[in-house]
Amino acid sequence: MAWFWASGYAAGGLRGGVRELARTGTVGLAALVVLWLPFIPAGGPLDYLANLSTYQGEIFNVLSLRAWNAWWLLQETAAGGNFIADDIALAGPITFRHLGFAVTGLLSLVVAAGIIRDPRPRTLFVGLAASVLTFFTFMTQMHERYAYATLLFLILLLPQRIGRLSWAWLWLAFAVVFSLNLVAAIPPSPEIGALLPIAGALGVVGSVGLIALTVVVVRSATRPPTA
Repeated sequence: MAWFWASGYAAGGLRGGVRELARTGTVGLAALVVLWLPFIPAGGPLDYLANLSTYQGEIFNVLSLRAWNAWWLLQETAAGGNFIADDIALAGPITFRHLGFAVTGLLSLVVAAGIIRDPRPRTLFVGLAASVLTFFTFMTQMHERYAYATLLFLILLLPQRIGRLSWAWLWLAFAVVFSLNLVAAIPPSPEIGALLPIAGALGVVGSVGLIALTVVVVRSATRPPTA
């Protein structure tokens, strides 16, 4: 899950200059090597990449795995909430999956630029939350639980305000909609599942709400610093 936060961490390194980026990159690479050492006898990174390719290409290759996001709206509209493969061609070799990568990558660069421009802890926290929400909202193959880190990053912003609105209200709104998505995706009982269906009007409203929250957080992360 750490790759959600890549743009924020990369921006944090870049703001310290080339030397700082090289230093943090070296430390990160060393940590990666040490953490992988116990798994080398079992195939190591190559086996992991093969496993990842199988999951992405054969098992979880759908637009949205019950995550209320932009792709869930498309699944709801076009297939009544049923899964749609994300490798369907849109134009030539370009698929829904490629489109998700492109939109997510572009917005991640925008968020990273905002962190570099305003190197304060607040901007880093907002940028990390924006990065997670960007992946959750615009990447295909997202599970409903993949936005969880946003709850943690937004907690760090609770004492502050976003314009005239307190971050506490934004955090509360996200917590409610995200929790509904979790429960609707995997209901603890048939009765709750009937009360909170993952598809239908609830899913549409929840998706629109999470998309709107994503827009608000991304805009806050890219807003020019004030004096």
